[in-house]
Amino acid sequence: MKISRILTTCIVLFLAGNASVAAQEPATSIREILADLEENNLSAEEILGISSPPVKVNFVDLDGFAGADRERLEETLDNTEDGAAEVQTAIARNEVLEVSVRERDLSISQLVAATRSEDGEVTIYTDKPFR
Repeated sequence: MKISRILTTCIVLFLAGNASVAAQEPATSIREILADLEENNLSAEEILGISSPPVKVNFVDLDGFAGADRERLEETLDNTEDGAAEVQTAIARNEVLEVSVRERDLSISQLVAATRSEDGEVTIYTDKPFR
């Protein structure tokens, strides 16, 4: 009886520890961000077309980049199909994505771009790195 209780406690603690690790999003490098924005950028029309929940919605904050990384990021964002205003409007009008934004306690004005990977994951980039 004691052994099964100890074993059960160990399993619960192990699963709880793994759940908190899984909930954290991995750090994203500038190289990965630039590639994602260049290859998988969603237009406002594509954002509006997302009608079922994606596999996962990731959020990546762009505000911390500086120097050459910041310049490359600005250039890449400037070359996306639709600008931040169109992306914001589309996400605000898309119930599926808007719920994810609300759950993260973000405002629509913080959103600058969105991408979708081949496996269906959506990444929403926040806080344009220049004002």
